[in-house]
Amino acid sequence: MPSARNYTFHLRSSLEGSDVLFPLLQALRRLPRTVANEHRIRSLRRHGARIGERVYIHPSARFTGTPANLVIGSGCTLGNSEYYSFGPLVIGDRVLVGDDVYICTGTHVIDHEQFPARQAPVTIGSDVWLATRCSIIGPTVVGDGAVVGLGSVVHGIVPERSVVAGNPARPVRIRETLSTVEPYVFGSVGSYELFRVAVRRIHGLVTSSGNK
Repeated sequence: MPSARNYTFHLRSSLEGSDVLFPLLQALRRLPRTVANEHRIRSLRRHGARIGERVYIHPSARFTGTPANLVIGSGCTLGNSEYYSFGPLVIGDRVLVGDDVYICTGTHVIDHEQFPARQAPVTIGSDVWLATRCSIIGPTVVGDGAVVGLGSVVHGIVPERSVVAGNPARPVRIRETLSTVEPYVFGSVGSYELFRVAVRRIHGLVTSSGNK
């Protein structure tokens, strides 16, 4: 009977030359993160958030405020950032949010001696990239296809397909030609079904090795 060491060697050799099993193995490595992501999304939905399909949320992302004020479109990737939904926070489809981004839909009335809080809605259009460490301070509307540069501070209106940068953020240029290639979205794999397929195929591979 072949040893466990022989099983391991045979499995590794087969995976290296396989166009099917190697991607499955990569998916298995991502499985814990994918399962945690699906649980997080279900929890937010249960508390009133509206979230589309194929959304990935970084495990360390922080959500504060009222989940019912939160709307996230499909195909989004939300990084390790802070999302404050004291007021309406609407994120369109295929939005990429980098790490350490700060999005806040609440502020204080500066002309009042007690600085009472008030809502400051934020709407982020579709096909938008918010780069690392930028801040989106409501009330703000970021148009479709816009890009907010590294460390920028945005307050107000960002035109569609514009690139803005700085503090305060100012237009740099307009995105003229856009690629239509569908981007890869982390966590978009159907993890449970893929897991079952991978286990069945790897089990069959090991079994066939033991019968030789």
